Amino acid sequence: MGILTLSFLVLTPMIIWQCTPVHAAWDYGIKDAHCLSTPKLGYTNAAVNLATEVMIFILPMPVLRTLHVPRKKKMALCSIFSVGVMVIAIATARLSALSDVGMYHDFTYTQVTVYILSCAELGMAHICAAAPTFYQVLVWTKRKEYPIPEPVSVAMERRFPGNSSAPGPTHACRKINGGIYPGSMNLSDLAIMGRVWPLDDRNIEHSPSFSSHPDSSV
Repeated sequence: MGILTLSFLVLTPMIIWQCTPVHAAWDYGIKDAHCLSTPKLGYTNAAVNLATEVMIFILPMPVLRTLHVPRKKKMALCSIFSVGVMVIAIATARLSALSDVGMYHDFTYTQVTVYILSCAELGMAHICAAAPTFYQVLVWTKRKEYPIPEPVSVAMERRFPGNSSAPGPTHACRKINGGIYPGSMNLSDLAIMGRVWPLDDRNIEHSPSFSSHPDSSV
């Protein structure tokens, strides 16, 4: 961040006030004007910009390699950050396009390619910066399309709220195939739910509600 700030504070004033007077940068009819070398200024700006983009691309890689996350998720994160290669490629192409800068007085003709590549570089940089949020959008969309099933305890509470709407004692339990389940449930309920939560045999079998329930011997 410090290198980026320093390069911005140094290069931006040099580009704005590259000529004395300032309007001599586009008005070539002014006599006795003093200007910096346009090709040298362009190459310096492009080289510093390319170097900082390479640094920004490399810095997160060691951190990503040491993350304690599943391999699939780590590869997804690396692929997101690898989009920065496109920014570096555009910056390199812009650096090579500066060969015609300063050869003609009409900079609107000689610098068209440079301006197009600069806009493409800026747009791709914004895409790279927003790439992590794209991942969250994909996760949200996937959850909407394939919702995660609610916990069994929540589903049971929805089906038997407080266990008061079903017959039998409120806390009565049944023992079916070695498992302890709410006494108000029958085998069809178990088949619909798919699975239910296990309870502690030691706590249930010795409880008064279990021993007094007529189905406790099942």
